[in-house]
Amino acid sequence: MIVNEMTPAEVAESKELPLTAVYEAIEYCETHQDLLKKEAEEERCYLEKRGVSLEPKITHR
Repeated sequence: MIVNEMTPAEVAESKELPLTAVYEAIEYCETHQDLLKKEAEEERCYLEKRGVSLEPKITHR
């Protein structure tokens, strides 16, 4: 699996984490996708209610 163009080993090295911790995080995300999506949606709603824009701003055309 490569995320952000980095392998799990590269992530572990760059973040000074044990490789097993990276694999545990990957497994957690894969196993709990529904929960993570729900929490992200709740956070989006929370921020929007407070006027925080989540869309990227266009800086040029």
